[in-house]
Amino acid sequence: MPEMNYTMWEDGSGSGGGFPQVSEENPAGQVLVYIASDDIDADLQHVEKLGGKVLREKTEIPGMGWFGVFQDPTGNVLALYTTMSPANI
Repeated sequence: MPEMNYTMWEDGSGSGGGFPQVSEENPAGQVLVYIASDDIDADLQHVEKLGGKVLREKTEIPGMGWFGVFQDPTGNVLALYTTMSPANI
């Protein structure tokens, strides 16, 4: 995804990931784990109710899906993801 400076990979079984360009928001050595979500908005609200902090509200990845980023009460940063093509999961 050159427009986002993001390199994606897939292992052939459906698992995969991506590598963003190193930046202040994406420092070297930091891994962001994505968790599948059926309702990112509701899940982010639940995060806040449980003492976590929303770092990025639901955001569209054009042509692919949506994501949101949060920090849990112990400081771990995680992300939620919903695909635009659920049949491809």
